[in-house]
Amino acid sequence: MHKAVLSHGRCGAPSHVAQHNNAQRSHQGDRRIYLALSCPTVLKNVPKAKKIANLVREMGCGLIIEHVDAAAAPAELLKELGSVDFVKLVPTLGASAQQTPTLEDLLHQLKAALNSSQKIVVTGVEDAKALSWFWERGIRNFQGYFIQEPKGAMSYEL
Repeated sequence: MHKAVLSHGRCGAPSHVAQHNNAQRSHQGDRRIYLALSCPTVLKNVPKAKKIANLVREMGCGLIIEHVDAAAAPAELLKELGSVDFVKLVPTLGASAQQTPTLEDLLHQLKAALNSSQKIVVTGVEDAKALSWFWERGIRNFQGYFIQEPKGAMSYEL
C-alpha cells in the first residue's frame, strides 16, 4: 500500500503514481480527495470561498458545494466559484413530496451551469418514487436512507 501524499495535479497518491496517472487521466473521476463547502457558508463570504476553491483546485483536489437549494441562486454562485466537481442538493429536495416546478427549474439551471446532470447529487432520497423521479431527469448520484444509512461527517467552519 502506498503512502498518500499531496502532489501537483492530484491528491491522495504518491507523486510517482500521480505523475504517471496524470499523463493518462485528467478528469474529475480520478480525484481521490474532495473538499465539501456548504452553500450557506459560501454565501456568507464568497471571496474567501473563491480563494479556498482555487487552492483546492491547485492541489488537484475536487470541490463539492453542498446544501444547494433554489433560494441560493446556485447558477450565479457556481459561475463565481469557477470549476465545481459536484453539487449536492439539500435533503428536503430529495423527498418525494418536494418534486415541484421550482425543483425542475433548479435542476435545469444546475445542469446548464455544470454542463452535465452527472455532477448533481440528490440527498435525502428515502423511497423508490423519489429516486425514479430524479433518474428520469438524468440524475445518477444519490444519498439517503433508501440507498444507505448515513454515517457521521466531519464538519469545520470557514
